[in-house]
Amino acid sequence: TVEEVTVTIQNPDGTEVEHGNATYSELTGKWEFTAKANNASLDGDKIIVTATDMPGNIGLQEKTIV
Repeated sequence: TVEEVTVTIQNPDGTEVEHGNATYSELTGKWEFTAKANNASLDGDKIIVTATDMPGNIGLQEKTIV
């Protein structure tokens, strides 16, 4: 069972736009994250999602916006 999900948004040059914890929705059964930082352009930005389960195993997914 996933215990924690964090989301990081980075500009194409690697600078961090935003970082925070996702919250689990009992209603949808999904983890949700709402970005709050202003970001002039999403082109080339990277979204990095890290999920950690109870034993401490870590899963990582990265996507670049095109």
